[in-house]
Amino acid sequence: MVYSGACSCIQPTRLWRGDAFFMITGLVFYPRILDGYRACSWPKIYISRVFRIIPLVTVSVAAVTLFISIKTGHRPDSSFPKAAAEWILALGEPDLLGYPDSWRLNAGVLWSLWYEWLFYLLLLPASAVAADLVRGRLPSWVLPAVLLLAGLSLQAFHLANLFLPFFAMGMLAYECQSREAIVRWLRTPLATMVAAGSLGIVMFFPTRYGLGAILFGIFFACIACGNSMWGLFKTRAALVLGECSFGIYLIHGILLALIFDKVSGLAEPLSIDLLPILLLAPAAACVALITAISYLLIERPSIHLGSRIANHWKGVWLRPLRPPHRLRPSGRAGSN
Repeated sequence: MVYSGACSCIQPTRLWRGDAFFMITGLVFYPRILDGYRACSWPKIYISRVFRIIPLVTVSVAAVTLFISIKTGHRPDSSFPKAAAEWILALGEPDLLGYPDSWRLNAGVLWSLWYEWLFYLLLLPASAVAADLVRGRLPSWVLPAVLLLAGLSLQAFHLANLFLPFFAMGMLAYECQSREAIVRWLRTPLATMVAAGSLGIVMFFPTRYGLGAILFGIFFACIACGNSMWGLFKTRAALVLGECSFGIYLIHGILLALIFDKVSGLAEPLSIDLLPILLLAPAAACVALITAISYLLIERPSIHLGSRIANHWKGVWLRPLRPPHRLRPSGRAGSN
């Protein structure tokens, strides 16, 4: 759904395919790994994840269904619940209501959630167990470094693509946050230019794997350590868009499909190549407005509800058996 005809050598959709979200996930959940397996309240983690992800995904699937129903006149039949459940659970994106290539209506973004769930259900607990095993024997950064090398090796030999490098780069960004000297350097003007250069180079890479993942990881580590990129990420607009980023990722394809569907007839005299340019600003404004509303009405209430349920969890399955004891490097950087 993202126009890329302006320059065939630039890959503008590279950074919108889930890679940044994988790094954010690695960064946010790496402290749980450092805590160790038995120190984590797994029900609380999974309840919070379900309420963070599923509500907005459900709404987005409902929006796609409504769009198709209005456009074609088709109504849900006996096969619809199964197909919709596959979308919501990120198991696949089969055609809805018989509409061919239904996945195009949301830009096919749900694929990344499958790997997110794999991370939560498999990689996160397995890494927490590994952290317990190496505690006191190896530096904490060894675990994400091994994951990075393993992921790059699997991709290089075409054995598997589990997007491990991106999760690992997020974990290594947390390691950078834990070292004051690294944090100070990553906030320097030189580091800002290195980060901007790394991001610019990635835009021209034919693949986002291998060196591309490392370069993007350098950019991400700078941002994670407080580099505002000449103040850009300190602006109110950037902070608001950051809060709405998941909604933008999920909903932008649906809104773009709706906009282009409605204006295509009115813009017949215009060249098809001009449409993305003319509609870019109003489409971006529409996406930002709708996703901000969805955050206030759907995401934030769902997150709060999940947090309340998780905090009042009374079960005993996999509850913490001891206080957290992290594989924390010395010299934790202060907040800024």
